[in-house]
Amino acid sequence: MKKARNSLANQIINIDRETVFLVSYPRSGNTWTRMLICNLLYPEEEIDFDKKEIMIPGFSLKKSLLIRKLEKPRIITSHQNYQRDWPRIIYILRDPRDVMVSLYHYMIRGNKIKNKDFNAFVRNYLIWPGEDTWQFHVKSWLLDNQIDSKNFLILRYEKMNDDPDGQVEKIARFLKLDRTKQQISNAVEKSSFKQLRYLEAKEAGKIKNEKKRFYRKGCSNQWQEYFKKGTLEMFNSKVKPVEEMLSNI
Repeated sequence: MKKARNSLANQIINIDRETVFLVSYPRSGNTWTRMLICNLLYPEEEIDFDKKEIMIPGFSLKKSLLIRKLEKPRIITSHQNYQRDWPRIIYILRDPRDVMVSLYHYMIRGNKIKNKDFNAFVRNYLIWPGEDTWQFHVKSWLLDNQIDSKNFLILRYEKMNDDPDGQVEKIARFLKLDRTKQQISNAVEKSSFKQLRYLEAKEAGKIKNEKKRFYRKGCSNQWQEYFKKGTLEMFNSKVKPVEEMLSNI
């Protein structure tokens, strides 16, 4: 059923060779990157969350008619596993241990888990269906299918944190945008986590409970404060084989 919906959405959208898909496993920095790209595309505009959703909408059958009408080249975001019909890809790769921390807080915020113990959450994740896991998603996009380097850009979340200007410059080149270093720096500044949290509070009203925020910290290596030794060993046994295969990418 899901495959049929995706196929129909692809047909309605009428995907061409210049259509770009921004892809990642959930909680890997997709929303942050959307803001970066929006500020890169429209350096003179004030980008808020509503504009972001219009400029770079999420892939779905429901939104396919809207996406079809977007000015080309279109950029579409998705958490889907590998899709062979998508021609140009920006893939965001994040340390899976930090993904777990972010996903844990996201699911607590949405009241999607009853047991609020982080390590219990991770142990439960380890029995999720394979196609729902970080390792399946990453493997499907980066390892199981041949990558055309001209049409496939891999962004590592940690590098985006350490060198945002350099990574955004890569995005600009991939999107064939002629941007000055100042415009790139401005896009980074306007998409900083401090600015995103400000926009979030401005649009949703003052948020008293930090756990209710969509944007938390955005930093790397948070996982070291969360994982117990036994849980980390079990988790690593699942993700390490994929990480080792990624070392040459």
